[in-house]
Amino acid sequence: MNNIGDRSGLPDYLIEGPILRTYEVHGLDRRGWCTVYWWIAASSRSEAIARAKERFQGYDLTISIK
Repeated sequence: MNNIGDRSGLPDYLIEGPILRTYEVHGLDRRGWCTVYWWIAASSRSEAIARAKERFQGYDLTISIK
């Protein structure tokens, strides 16, 4: 019987790395003509914002995370 905290039987992807959540990204161009919807997996809201800005770099979008 495994003790609590014994991870020897778990696959590596369940042991290492952060827990990811899916964040919905809304991007609206500054003229209000175009809306972009995207989903980003990230460990935190701030990481989701940073990844969205990186993803849409070069586009003139106001980005919000839901």
